[in-house]
Amino acid sequence: MSTPPANPKRRRALPFALGLVAALSALVYWRGHVGCYLFYAECNPLLSMPEMPPWNVPTNSHEKAMYDLAHSLEVPDSVVKPVPFDFKAARLRDLYGDRSVEQQYFEHLCATESRDYVFRRIPDVEGFQVMRPRPETMETPEDYDRYGVEEPVGFGWQSDANQLDDGGKFRIDVLAYEYVQPLQGVYTFVELVDPSQPHQVVRVERALTERSKRYHSGIEASWRGLRVPYLQSRRAVAELSSRYGYVWRGLRRERDRELAVGGGDFFVIDLTTHEVLGLRRTFNSTFVPKRPSFTKWSAARECGGLDRSTPIPRFVVRVLNPPLNVNDEFVPAHKQAEYHSHLTKLMEKGHAWNN
Repeated sequence: MSTPPANPKRRRALPFALGLVAALSALVYWRGHVGCYLFYAECNPLLSMPEMPPWNVPTNSHEKAMYDLAHSLEVPDSVVKPVPFDFKAARLRDLYGDRSVEQQYFEHLCATESRDYVFRRIPDVEGFQVMRPRPETMETPEDYDRYGVEEPVGFGWQSDANQLDDGGKFRIDVLAYEYVQPLQGVYTFVELVDPSQPHQVVRVERALTERSKRYHSGIEASWRGLRVPYLQSRRAVAELSSRYGYVWRGLRRERDRELAVGGGDFFVIDLTTHEVLGLRRTFNSTFVPKRPSFTKWSAARECGGLDRSTPIPRFVVRVLNPPLNVNDEFVPAHKQAEYHSHLTKLMEKGHAWNN
C-alpha cells in the first residue's frame, strides 16, 4: 500500500506558522524596544526631541539686576558636577514596567546633585538681606506653569514665597516668623528692596506693634512651649545695612521641565565680594503618573521627601550663625544652656526646631 503524497500547502503552512509564532514571541519579548523605536526620540534618531522653551526673565529693572547677579555667581570647585543620564535606558525600563522616565530622572538628579554646602560659616550675624523676595506663588498661574517659572523649588511649604506680604490681619508674615520672631527666629532683622518700589528698603525686625496687643499674654514659641511677646514689625528705612545676603536662581538640566522636574540654587553670599558662603542645590518633581501633563509646583515632591530636606530658613542659619545669646531674654535662666545647645545644633546640622 503506497503512502499518499504530502500536501504541499501543509508543507508551506508549517514553517509559516512557526515563523509567525517566533515573530510574535519576539515582538512580545522586544515590545519595549519596538515601541521605543516607533514612538520615542531616545531610540529613533529620525524623531526629534521636543524643544525646551526658555523660562521667563524678569522685566522689572531691580528684579533683572538681582537675576543677573544670581546667575553670575560662580560655585566653588567642590560642588559636584552634573552626571549624564541615559534617557534611552530609562525609557526602555519604563516600557518594560519599571518606574517612569520622569521618576528615574528625578531620582538621578537628587542622588547625583542635590546637596547642601556650607563653605564658610559667619559668626554673630544679626541680620541679612533677602535679595529676590517673592510674592505669593501658591495657587497662582506660576504654580501651574511647567516651563515659564525660573525656579519652582521655593514654592509652597519652604517659606520662600509670600515674602512681600506683612501678614495682614490673620496671616503670617513669613519673613518675620521664620527669621525674626523668637524663638523660631534667630535674627534681629532681615531687609529687602521692594521690587515694585526699587528705592524703598523694607526692614523686618523685632518690635512691639498694635498687632502685639492682641497677644497680651504672648504667643507660643517653637521651643519647649515657652510663651514670648509678638515681635513682628515692618518699616521703611533709608538704606540697606546688611553685609550678607540670600539669593536664588533657576537651574536648568537636559529635558528637565519636559519631564516635570525643576531645579534651583539657593545662595548665601557676602555682598561686598560676592563670595559664595553656602549653597543649597536641589530639585522638585511635579509629575503625577495618572496625569502626566499636570503641574503644580507648590505640591511637588522634594529630593528625599519632607523628612530629609532642609527648609531654606534652616539652611541660612547654618551659614549665617546668629549670636548664641540672641534669644536669652525670652528664655528662663535655668534653660538658657539647653537652648544654646539647641541653637548650636541648629547651626551645625539644620535640625528641626523642636529637637
